[in-house]
Amino acid sequence: LTTVGKRAALWMMDLVMDYHDITFLIDSMKMRGVKGTTGTQASYLALFDGDHEKVKALDAKIAEKFGFDGSLAVTGQTYTRKIDSRVAAALS
Repeated sequence: LTTVGKRAALWMMDLVMDYHDITFLIDSMKMRGVKGTTGTQASYLALFDGDHEKVKALDAKIAEKFGFDGSLAVTGQTYTRKIDSRVAAALS
């Protein structure tokens, strides 16, 4: 019984550590943000007549509406796959 109990405690500790890793990832994850198909905000800048502050405000507001604290500063056509690898590592 001692060996089984210790194993169960070790499994539970692993689950607690996984829970902390996953909640940290969720809490610190950033949204891709409002960036065009090439990863720039040029189209939004044109819509707002060159007013970069309005583009930044739009980006922040959309991230907030989706439940994110902010957005990634630099992206391509997609968000960084580094996020996928961090989530996969936490879930493995």
